[in-house]
Amino acid sequence: MSLKNILLIALPLLFISCEDVVDLELPKAKQELVIEANAIQYANKASGTLRVKLSLTNNFYDELTIPVNNADIILQVNNSAQKVPFKNDGLYSLPISFYENTEYELTVNYKEQTYSARTKLFKTVPIDSIQLTERSFSDDNSALNAFFTDPDTAGDCYLFLTSATNQLNEVSVTDDELFNGNTTAVFYSEELKPKDTVTFKIQGISQDYKRFLNILLQQSNSGAGDNPFSSPPSKINGNFVNQDNPEKRALGFFSISQEYELDFIIPNE
Repeated sequence: MSLKNILLIALPLLFISCEDVVDLELPKAKQELVIEANAIQYANKASGTLRVKLSLTNNFYDELTIPVNNADIILQVNNSAQKVPFKNDGLYSLPISFYENTEYELTVNYKEQTYSARTKLFKTVPIDSIQLTERSFSDDNSALNAFFTDPDTAGDCYLFLTSATNQLNEVSVTDDELFNGNTTAVFYSEELKPKDTVTFKIQGISQDYKRFLNILLQQSNSGAGDNPFSSPPSKINGNFVNQDNPEKRALGFFSISQEYELDFIIPNE
């Protein structure tokens, strides 16, 4: 999952009056490397694609990031190392196989700096069912619950992605502290029309990735900018470590998640 799809940010302007707008004279932000790396195991498929997006942070009033096209990226798993080939516009990708209880290590070499991160495949559970719980015919508002059953093991974490016809995507994260071993639901409510499709996706994630995404979502809700890495209002470190200079870390995260999805079509009135 791309981090840019999580955040829609608007950079602040200082309004002096109804007619006058002044851009703050801000110094150029220091460029930092952003690494967005993930692979998704759809249901129980044995293989998938590792996608790595590299970019540099930009200045405060520049919404676009700067792609990095000249890095060397290596994935190591089961004592085998493979180069992740460059595709275009800062994107690198590699077909991979999924293994349970196995460590994946990703190494990015850029401008004589080596950044590395480790993760494993985080499993999840399927969505059991989707129920339409409320329907308002006056404003086309529909409320749905997507039910899933959490395993008995404590500490499971989830990323939920919900999309619907002609609506913005919704993103949320949680852990099973309040519902461990029980059936619970993800709630969604929006103005929907008959035959609109709502898609619920559930991914398994680590505790560290949940904390990382929570920071991004909090900054998004506070109105921080159109690009989470244009120049973040606070440091958003992930799990990448600079092996040459530990104080100069990269932004972003490396994750591998299992995902299930289920669609629901809004019925006719």
